[in-house]
Amino acid sequence: MQFSTFDLSNFQASRGVDRQVLSDRLDQICRETGFLLLSGHGVPQEIITAQWDVIDAFFSLPMEKK
Repeated sequence: MQFSTFDLSNFQASRGVDRQVLSDRLDQICRETGFLLLSGHGVPQEIITAQWDVIDAFFSLPMEKK
C-alpha cells in the first residue's frame, strides 16, 4: 500500500496562497484516505526506523499475544 506524502517543512515555510494550496492538499489527503506520511518534520531517521521495528515486531506476534 502506498500513502501520500506531505512535506511539513514546505508547509511551515509557506505563506499566503502557497499555504492555502498546501492546506487544501492536506485536507484532500485526510478526507480521501485518512493516512499520510509526513516528511520534513525533523524527527531523526534512527527514531523512525526504531519505531517501525517495534510496529513490525508487534504485528508479527500471534493473535494470542497481541
